[in-house]
Parts: sequence; structure tokens; C-alpha cells
Amino acid sequence: MSIWRENPEWFDEWLEERALAGEFGEQLQQQAEAGDFIACEQWALLDTDGSLGAQATEDYCTRLVP
Repeated sequence: MSIWRENPEWFDEWLEERALAGEFGEQLQQQAEAGDFIACEQWALLDTDGSLGAQATEDYCTRLVP
């Protein structure tokens, strides 16, 4: 199991904090400030260089799919 699957709420908060800090660019920072930040829907913008990893993508972005 991974942190993304075991504790997705923590990962949501961690990503939102990074977005609020501007680490993912101005567009996502504005969304986070407005409370409209949904990390999974923005994954392509969050992990542009693959640094979060394929396992994170698989675990995190597919967790809502039954």
C-alpha cells in the first residue's frame, strides 16, 4: 500500500498546500485560493515532469473509480 491509497486525505491536503504556495503555477494557486482545487482533476498540471511518480498517479487518480 502507498500513502496515496492509505491516506488520500493527507495527500489532498499536501497537494493543496503546494498549490497555495504557487508550486504548480498561478492558475492552480488561484483555484486553491478560491477553494476550487481538485488535485485529481488537475493531475496533468501537477505532475508535468513525472516527479510524483507513476505509482502516485495510479493510486491517487484511480482511487475514486469503483
